[in-house]
Amino acid sequence: MGAESSKAEEKLRQSSGVTRSEVNKLLAQQKKDYERKLRELQIKNANTNVSVAREASERNLDRIIAQQINELVQHSNSLTVSPQSALHTAHLLPGSHRQSPANYGQSSSSTQSQLYPNLSAVNNAACSTNLTYGQPSPQKMKEFTQSGISQDHDFVIVNKDSQRFKPSAPSCSAVNRTPRKSKPSTSRSQSNNDEDEALNCVTCKEKYGQKIFQCPRGHSSCENCKLKSLTCGMCVNAIGDTRNITLEAYVCERKIPCPNALDGCNLYIKVADMDNHVKECPFNEILCPLHNIFGRCTWRGKISQLASHFNDVHPENRQGHVDSEMVLINIIDNNHIVYHIDISCFNFLVHLKVDEVERKIYMAVQLMGTKMSAAKWYYELQMYNKREPRKKFTYSDICQSHATPIKDIFADSSCVVIPQSYAMNYVNDGSITYKFYIKKDSEFNPPSNFRGRGRGRGRGRGRGAATNS
Repeated sequence: MGAESSKAEEKLRQSSGVTRSEVNKLLAQQKKDYERKLRELQIKNANTNVSVAREASERNLDRIIAQQINELVQHSNSLTVSPQSALHTAHLLPGSHRQSPANYGQSSSSTQSQLYPNLSAVNNAACSTNLTYGQPSPQKMKEFTQSGISQDHDFVIVNKDSQRFKPSAPSCSAVNRTPRKSKPSTSRSQSNNDEDEALNCVTCKEKYGQKIFQCPRGHSSCENCKLKSLTCGMCVNAIGDTRNITLEAYVCERKIPCPNALDGCNLYIKVADMDNHVKECPFNEILCPLHNIFGRCTWRGKISQLASHFNDVHPENRQGHVDSEMVLINIIDNNHIVYHIDISCFNFLVHLKVDEVERKIYMAVQLMGTKMSAAKWYYELQMYNKREPRKKFTYSDICQSHATPIKDIFADSSCVVIPQSYAMNYVNDGSITYKFYIKKDSEFNPPSNFRGRGRGRGRGRGRGAATNS
């Protein structure tokens, strides 16, 4: 058989000039070329079909967007975007129907599925396996036409018109509208107001103090309402002795503005410390300082008005001056001298007291302000005898707040305390010559024998110190 086939091929070669194997090779090569050209044609047709469908969809989408935006503009005065700018913005939105040409070139099938979810692409490999060489039969062409596949685009199955997806315009929130200035959020202020109202007494509607009492039903009222024997503002039951410890602990740690905020105090103080602050707040209304000492003046006003009050009503108490030589004439009998000194915007009271019972001489300086402010100032007393220049007594100490009564300062000896027997060493012609200074803490240079925290009689208290020369 092999010999016969070789003879047949030899005869064919002699008659036609080619063998059967060469014919098969030529047919295989032609088949490959045909398949390659067919795939190129399919890709070209696919790109053309996608472009045509995309342009048609864009026109339809632009028309719908313009129509919906026009309706929004007619029904909303706050929308300030023109249809043209909205269309332009919608084309640039992420996920929009327009993509760059480079994306189409990279993956036409993926782009097609993203843009047109109702269009399904047929696998190219599946199509190529079912292809037959030559023209398809009329029967096959009819089946393709009925199934929705055209002769020119045989790789896409398109839904019927009734099932075709109609893209809708993007929502109003997706349109890049012109930003408008919005009002500041009031959620924080609203929550703060609600919290403030929750911390008000249910009976008198005022802020809770440090002590909070409850009625039998658990409603909380302040101490003032309890002392006034008022009934609960919620249930009209009597306010009992039961304390709301949890609410008290929360209220005491909460910072609230000073009651004198309208007068200029900008401090926020814990409720537990508010009573002490109000006593010494420089913006608080006070009685004349001489009222508690001599009981002869009932004036009330602000500390900022104190200097003018002393000038008008108590001019004799304005005779003291810093760094000026002064004379204490009476050093035996009971006597209390008060001088008002103003340095810049600060008001000071200088006290000199002679106690004939205890046979002592006291001197103290008070700042009309808080204890913290007073601690930033110190005063210095110099007592000397003109006939003996080298003999001098010097004492320095921190200032006290006016919130501390002067009688407590004297009783505690937290000031200058000089025994009369020792003061007699500086008497000249029946009087003692002295000077006093009031300085800011930054200028304070303590003496070499500064003893730190001590107590009166040359030892002082806190920063008190005394020297004898």
